[in-house]
Parts: sequence; structure tokens; C-alpha cells
Amino acid sequence: SKSTQNYDRGDKFEYYRSIPEMKEYILIDQKRFYAMQYVKNDADQWVLSEYTGKESAIALNSIEFEIAFSDLYEGVDFTDAEEGDRG
Repeated sequence: SKSTQNYDRGDKFEYYRSIPEMKEYILIDQKRFYAMQYVKNDADQWVLSEYTGKESAIALNSIEFEIAFSDLYEGVDFTDAEEGDRG
């Protein structure tokens, strides 16, 4: 949500990065076709990939899984999300 997005990208992610077993961190936007994927590489560096648009798909590196945004966002009405932000 808008109220927690800075925390999710900041302090929360910093905490998760301190967990040695943590290999992947995904943030999915609820108001538009957009996701951020952080993946820990072999040098223990976190690499960011961004995905945007209805035709995008995101694949996880830590497990064998891929999902198209059209499926991920199935049933989401972005018009309602925008109106909720204004009110």
C-alpha cells in the first residue's frame, strides 16, 4: 500500500537482506502493472529487475515458477484503486 511502500523498500528489505537464506524479494504494485524483483547473485549482491505492462511476466529464480501479469492481476480494477487514492 502507499502507506507502507517506503518501509517495504527500505527497512523491511534491509532486514530481509540480513537473512542468509533469503535469495529473492518481490514487490508487486497494486495500482498498476508493475513489479520489482530483487535477486541475490553469487557475489551476494542484490540485483534489481523491474517489470511493467500488462504483457509482462515475472519468473522466480529461487523456485521454478513464472506468472504472466494478466494472470497475476486478474480481476484487479485499476480505476477503483486510483479513485481510492484521491479520496
